[in-house]
Amino acid sequence: MGAFSFDVSAFSRMSQDIQKFGERVSKNERSAVALAGQAYSNDVKAAITALGLYVTGDYRRRVHVEMRQEGLHWVAYIGTDAPQARRLEFGFWNMVDKLGRHFMQYPRPHWRPTWDANLDRYVRIMMAALNGDAMPEWVDYGAEMRENLSDMMAGASNFGIAIPKKGRGVKG
Repeated sequence: MGAFSFDVSAFSRMSQDIQKFGERVSKNERSAVALAGQAYSNDVKAAITALGLYVTGDYRRRVHVEMRQEGLHWVAYIGTDAPQARRLEFGFWNMVDKLGRHFMQYPRPHWRPTWDANLDRYVRIMMAALNGDAMPEWVDYGAEMRENLSDMMAGASNFGIAIPKKGRGVKG
């Protein structure tokens, strides 16, 4: 007859490690989400500038980050209350606005393409903050952002939208 024995001390240690990790995540979660949210907000503002979607700068200034705690977790809401935002993102084709003006405005997407192009970076920012590390590549993203934006906007058809050249029915 043989004998079996189990050493469960590893489970006890693992439970303690998980608890410590959970405490670290809880402690750093708000700042991690806020940093990634602010990075996305800044990237959207850069896209607005790159596309020339501003005259006075009011639209860029109205992009904001709002932090809320939902249950046990923090959520960053990035958005705008600018009335032109929806029309710029999705277009306003062959419609009349409330002032009676007729528009044929092609979409100029800048929210979703910015998210898609930079999602990996936002994840890296959050993971670094959760681990208590210095931000990864925390340098001027100017050149990287310009490259991403030019690729993104030059090939807007990658997002199912073709931006036509100036011509009949298109105001520029």
